[in-house]
Amino acid sequence: PRVVDGHGLTAISTATLRERPEPYMLPLELARGKIGQVRNQLAEWRMLGLSVPESVEQTLRSAIRTFGDAAVACQGSAASAALAEESLRLALDAAVLLAAAFCEQAVSIRRRTCGRLAVQLGADLGATPLDEYAASQYLQTFNAAVVPMVWREIEAREGTFSWEVCDEQIAWCRANGMTVYAGPLLQFDPRCVPDWVYLSEGDFDSLLSFASEFVVAAVSRYRGKVDAWVSAGRVNTAETFSLTEEERVKLTARAVELTRALDSEAEVIVSFDQPWGEYLSRQGNDFPPLHFADALLRAELGLTGLGLEVNLGYCPGGTLPRDPLEFSRNLDFWSLLGAPLHLTVSVPSSSLPDPLAQRRARTLGETWTP
Repeated sequence: PRVVDGHGLTAISTATLRERPEPYMLPLELARGKIGQVRNQLAEWRMLGLSVPESVEQTLRSAIRTFGDAAVACQGSAASAALAEESLRLALDAAVLLAAAFCEQAVSIRRRTCGRLAVQLGADLGATPLDEYAASQYLQTFNAAVVPMVWREIEAREGTFSWEVCDEQIAWCRANGMTVYAGPLLQFDPRCVPDWVYLSEGDFDSLLSFASEFVVAAVSRYRGKVDAWVSAGRVNTAETFSLTEEERVKLTARAVELTRALDSEAEVIVSFDQPWGEYLSRQGNDFPPLHFADALLRAELGLTGLGLEVNLGYCPGGTLPRDPLEFSRNLDFWSLLGAPLHLTVSVPSSSLPDPLAQRRARTLGETWTP
C-alpha cells in the first residue's frame, strides 16, 4: 500500500515489468500501471455502451500528460518522482470518477428494465439477542440477517448442544419477514472451534466426522427456517489444525454436500476471506481463492453462491484498501465463475486499539479512511 494525496493509503500495482539489471523507478511504474488499468477499463466499458463523462476524459488526459513529463525528466531525480506521484494521484482520481459513472449508469439501466431492485442488505446479529431499541433500528435499516452459528459456542461439550440464542434469533427474523442467512457452520479458526475438537488434531478422519455431525445437527434443526446456509467460512485461510489445501477442500465439500442433502430448498454458500489473496504472500498455498472456488463449483456439490469477506482497515489478515475501480474489477473476476456473489464488508469504528478484539490485528490508522 502507498499513501497518495487525496486517497490515503491505497494498494497499487505496476504493469507487468520485464526483468533487467537496472532498477525501476517505483512511482513512475505505479503511475504507468494505474493509467494502463484505467484506460483498458474505460475502453471495455465504452464498448458495452458506457457514456463516459468529460471529467473522466479530462482527468485521464492530465494524468497521461503528467506521466509523460515524469518519464522524460531525469530518471531518479526529485522532479521526476514528484511528477510521477502527481500522475498517480490524477490516475486514481480518474479511476474513482470512472467507477462512479459506471455504477450510476448500470443501476439506472437495471431499474429501467427490472423496476425496483431485489437487494438484500443485512448484518450479523451477534452472540446475543438484540435489545428492543437495537431491534427497532435494525428493522428500519435491513431486510436480511445473518444468524451466527459458532460451533465453539453451540457445542462447547461434545454431544451437548445449546441452541437457545439461535432459536430466538431465527424466530425473531421469521416473525419480522427477514431473509435468514445462517452460519458459517464450519470456520476453522481458534474463535470458532470447540476446545475438545483439538484432541483430534492430526487425525483428519476424526475431525471430518466431528464437523459433519455438527453440520447435520444444525441443518436438521433449522431446515425450512433458513433461506441461505453458509456451510463453511474463510475456507481459504483456515488458521487451525495445519490443514492442507486438499483437506480444506474435503471439509468444505462435505459440509456443502450435507447441507444440500438435508435442506434442498435453501441456498448453500461458501465464503472466502481476502478475495484478492493477500494471505498468499505469507503462506505457501497453491490455490488462489478464485481457483479454490472454481474447484468447488466444478465438483457440482450443490453450491449455489459464493461469499466474499472484505475486512477493510485491518492488518494483518485484512483486505488492503483499494480504489473503487479495483473493487469493481475484482468482483467482475469472481462473477466469471457464474455463481451469485454475497459480499460481507467490515470496517473498524475507530483507529484506536480495541481491548475487546478477538483477533490479533491492528487498524491501519488515520492514513486510511473508509
